[in-house]
Amino acid sequence: MAVATNRRRRVNVTWGQATTAQVNAGKTILDNIGDGPICIVDGWLRAIGGAAATCTYVDIRDIGGTTNYLRGAQASLTQNTVLRMTGVADGLTQVTPQKGLKIASTTNNLATATHIDYMVKWVRA
Repeated sequence: MAVATNRRRRVNVTWGQATTAQVNAGKTILDNIGDGPICIVDGWLRAIGGAAATCTYVDIRDIGGTTNYLRGAQASLTQNTVLRMTGVADGLTQVTPQKGLKIASTTNNLATATHIDYMVKWVRA
């Protein structure tokens, strides 16, 4: 008879605040992951100083900018309201240690909000 096992993993949190200019440029929020790949579990955004405007999405993506893991629609990113991000990549998609994570806008033209608060939960793969 097979026995199911429950591998417990510690959930890690990366959080902070990025200026509008940093989001437009692509701010690194998790660098040098080390110890193997990670999987993104959850995340949220909050606009500070005004509602987000002009861009299409604010994304959490790999530093190389080729894979989006989480996405928040600009139209839903209103001032001081927590926006739960939508998973873009499969939840089992792994971020390799060499890539890390950054917060960035899709069209590099986020405006109105002065800052974006962010929180990303992740586990070791």
